[in-house]
Amino acid sequence: MQARAVPGVGKRRTRTRTPSSRPRAAFRGLVTAGVALLVLVSGFAAAASFHVGLSPENLGAESSKTGFLTHWQFVGAARGTTPAPVPRVWSAAVATPTRLPRASGTALVRAGVTGHTAASWTFNETVGIGVSTEIVIEYTVNYVVGGIPHTAAGSVFVETQRRAPAGPLTFTVYWDSGTAAAVTIVSLLEVSQLCSAVGVCP
Repeated sequence: MQARAVPGVGKRRTRTRTPSSRPRAAFRGLVTAGVALLVLVSGFAAAASFHVGLSPENLGAESSKTGFLTHWQFVGAARGTTPAPVPRVWSAAVATPTRLPRASGTALVRAGVTGHTAASWTFNETVGIGVSTEIVIEYTVNYVVGGIPHTAAGSVFVETQRRAPAGPLTFTVYWDSGTAAAVTIVSLLEVSQLCSAVGVCP
């Protein structure tokens, strides 16, 4: 993964891989996309007052221009709080992915409570996406609460609509920190990957 420092606002770098003769290796090379952001909060700031910056070591991404994830793209990350009403939690079971709705909306990657300190990823789903196809979204969050470091990691599974959407959709997906207290989010990593079949992911 290549990286570069960008002052102030992050920009993704994208590179394309060509399929190899080995199907599994080609599959992974085509559909893996990741992005990492560094999020800092002042020790004297209010609970939800963040400064968003970049980690040169963690900034980067890769995807395929011709791969499935052309139509499922990460477009940003932000600070915030878990909204009201509390969004639906996306499935953590590969065999039972959450069906994406035919309208834009919000979701959680794990259970949350309105008002908790949170971070979020935003994805765009565009016309042309494969129908009834499963995507695994893996995440890792390193954060500090009260001077104690923590790591939260997991995977959620979604399935695209039975009929292709008529227009582009946007989904904002929240990670709930589990507290309304001040939280320092050290790093935030997301990787989206196409599954080989519904109920079967690499």
